[in-house]
Parts: sequence; C-alpha cells; structure tokens
Amino acid sequence: MLFAVDVGNTQSVLGLFEGADLVGNWRISTNSSLTADELRVLCRDEGFFLWHAVALTYRGAAAALQGRGEQARQLMNDGLAEFVQTGARLTLVPMNVMCAQACLRLGDEAEAAQLLDVAQAEADTRNERMWEPEIDRVRGALLRRRGDLAGAELSLQRALGKARGQQAVALAQRAQADLHALYLDTDRAAQAQALIDAVAPIASPAAEPAGAPATTPVRVTITE
Repeated sequence: MLFAVDVGNTQSVLGLFEGADLVGNWRISTNSSLTADELRVLCRDEGFFLWHAVALTYRGAAAALQGRGEQARQLMNDGLAEFVQTGARLTLVPMNVMCAQACLRLGDEAEAAQLLDVAQAEADTRNERMWEPEIDRVRGALLRRRGDLAGAELSLQRALGKARGQQAVALAQRAQADLHALYLDTDRAAQAQALIDAVAPIASPAAEPAGAPATTPVRVTITE
C-alpha cells in the first residue's frame, strides 16, 4: 500500500495505491484554515491518527493567526496531546516551536517558554538538530518581548549561526530577518546593513553572452 501526496500552490492531491491500482484519491485546497480542517476530517474518517493530530495542531496555529485565542489554545493542546499518544517523535520539535510562536501572538509568554523548553529537550534527547535554529529564533522573539534585548540578540545570532552551519537557507533567512529588525529597532542601521552584506555579498557579474543587454549590479542600502 502506497500513500502519495502531490502538493501544489493552490491545492494538494492525495492518492492511495494498491500496487499499480489507485484505490482512493482526495483533493484539498491550500488555505491556512480550510486545509487544516479538510486534513483533520480526512484523517479522522480514514484512520490516519498521526496526521489527525498534526491537523489539529496546525488548525490551532491558524486560529492564533486569526486572533481566535480560546479556540487556538484548545486545538493546539488537543493536537499535541493526541500526537504524543501516537508514540511518534520525529516532528515534535517543529510542532512545539510552531505552537510557541502562536502563543506569543496570543500574548501567552509563559506557555511559549514552556513549549520552547519541551522542543529543546526533545532536540537534545533525540539529537534532532534540524529545527534547532527555530527554537533559538522564537526564543529570541520571546526575550525581546520581555525586554531582554541583549538576550534576544544572542539567541537570534545562535539561530543564524546554526542555520548557516546546516546550510538551511530558509531558516537562516528567518533568523536574519528577525535580527535585522532588532538592529533597526535599536537604532543600529549600520549593523543591519552589515548583516545584509554578510549574508548576501555582491558577487562579480558573470560574463554576459555576446549581444546581451548590459546589466548593472544593485546594492541594497538600509536607511533609518
């Protein structure tokens, strides 16, 4: 039995194969709320218990983005509890980090800190370092919210260093964006610019083919 997923920008198609025979297929749209709801119903009906827990958790995070605090907290708590009951561990780190960030949006600093501690303990126990930059990045946001700007800066620098060490471009860009915002908000435009230059240095233009239009290198400048 093979479960196949084709993820697109606007919709995802799921198929269940028995050998070469397609025995079931589903189509779900890509929407922060509807997608999680559709996934939740599909997994409940088909007995995919692990993914039902994932869908609950993601639906809670989406509810936090929409400002539905009570619903968000309930869904995230239920989703994480259900996920743990499956015995699966592999995605517990990013799921806890995602919920921590959602709690920050809702102003639940203590809950966010606890979720980050759970994520770090899970990463240490299983030596699962892939998502560790996100732990440091969201912890940086928490420290900044609490007024500990020095601690926030150190945490974001750790996040950026770990992401670069993994060559995880997307995670590095997220950490860079948060650190850049911190520098600008603390009147350090020069450091913000240096961060941009260090992450995306200007390379010498490559030789253009004969007859190609002339190009001019562009440099990004940050102003206060």
